[in-house]
Parts: sequence; C-alpha cells; structure tokens
Amino acid sequence: MNRSSSSEAGSNAISGGMRSGDVRCLCAKLSVVRKSWTDDNPGRRFYGCPNPKSNSCDFFKWFDIGRPYGWQKTSLLEARDLIREQEEELKKLRAMVGRDGKEEENKKLRAMIGCDAKEMESKMLQLENENKKLKQELAVSYGKEKMGRQFVIISWVGFVCVTAVVVNALK
Repeated sequence: MNRSSSSEAGSNAISGGMRSGDVRCLCAKLSVVRKSWTDDNPGRRFYGCPNPKSNSCDFFKWFDIGRPYGWQKTSLLEARDLIREQEEELKKLRAMVGRDGKEEENKKLRAMIGCDAKEMESKMLQLENENKKLKQELAVSYGKEKMGRQFVIISWVGFVCVTAVVVNALK
C-alpha cells in the first residue's frame, strides 16, 4: 500500500507517534504508530516511517484492521473539526494577548528611545559642528604646509642660482 490511500480527503493526515514493537519500515528503522485524521479514516492508526519528512521511505501499513464507520466516524470527524476550531481560536487569543501585553512595554521603550533620540540628535549636531571645524583646520594646515614646501623649493632654487653665480665668478 502507499501513503496516498491514507490522505484522500483531509488536510491533517497524521498525528501521534508511538513506537511499534516489531514492525520495521523500508529504511530498516522501527516504525511508529500514527493516527490518520482524514475524512475517510478519522482516528484510524497506521504504521509509518519514524522520519516522515524524508521522502525516501514511503512505508505505510494499517495498524487497525477495520475502518471507522457510522456514528463513531461522525463523532471523530466532529471532534476533529471542533479541536481545529478551538486551536485557531487559541492562536487568535494568544496573538491578541501578546499584542496587548507588549503594547505597554512598547510604549515605555518608545518613551525611553524618544528621550535618548533627542539627546543623541543634539550630540550628533555637536559632533557634526566639531567635524566641520576640524575639516576647516585641516584645510588651513594643508595650505600652510603647501606654502612651507614652496618656500623650501624657492630657497633651494635661489641657493643653487647664487652658488652657480659665485662659482662662475671665481673661475
């Protein structure tokens, strides 16, 4: 048998996962007993691979011999649907409580960040002004250095010229 026979008309095909005693799957591991929650086989147990997420092993074998029918099948389907509805409602309620509980904390954080943001903004403006001043000082320093280099170069040129004139005059 293949896995598709257990999941014909439902969305949540398996649940549970107790170990079976002696039945091994196709990958030689001990199989686990799970429950099918499809519309055709609600609550019916079957053997399956302990690693259902690995698609390499498609082992499937019914644990329960008979299929559910009649009022038992109807009751199981109703219980399954009720459980799903309640799980969804719980998720919504938890999300609402989580948001409300965190909202107060978020307000406190925003207030703290708001104060810090104003302080940081003033500090940033102060640092930007200091940065501008330092850039201006650096530009002035570069100008002075350039003038110093030019003075040294002109001095050397003058020295060489005077030396050449003196040497030429002594000849």
